Amino acid sequence: MTSSILPRSTVAKLASPSLILLAAYIGGVFLFHSLPTRNFPLTGKMGWFEVTEILHFALFFPWGWMTAHVISRSPARMVGAAVSVWLLLGLMVAALAEGAQILLEHRSFNWRDMFFNVVGIGAGAMMVLLARGGSVLRRWAGPRVGEKSVVHHSSR
Repeated sequence: MTSSILPRSTVAKLASPSLILLAAYIGGVFLFHSLPTRNFPLTGKMGWFEVTEILHFALFFPWGWMTAHVISRSPARMVGAAVSVWLLLGLMVAALAEGAQILLEHRSFNWRDMFFNVVGIGAGAMMVLLARGGSVLRRWAGPRVGEKSVVHHSSR
């Protein structure tokens, strides 16, 4: 019999593939933000944007796209709160990753990079909302005034 500080159910939740992938993703975000950019091979412009700005957008687009996972795991009455908290966490990760560069000699905080981090999160989340055809918005908004809330239960 092994003794553990955490109950087995908590350990199983912490070891879920979703949380492991999320931790790896966040680690990758911080790694990207800490790499030196002096001799970065992908510099220059691509259309109207700097290549690094496009990379910042692409790095945070998945965060917004992961909103679909949050929605699918949330009870109908909690979708709005869950999505709001999830997107707020994304903004915090973006701000911390960009702000941590102040501590690095070879990097510096850049408002444009932060802007593209946030736009990436927003674009990913909007893609989820559009892909789901507005059903998320209806769940998020809840019943209209005077309308009864309909709860569907699955038969088991």
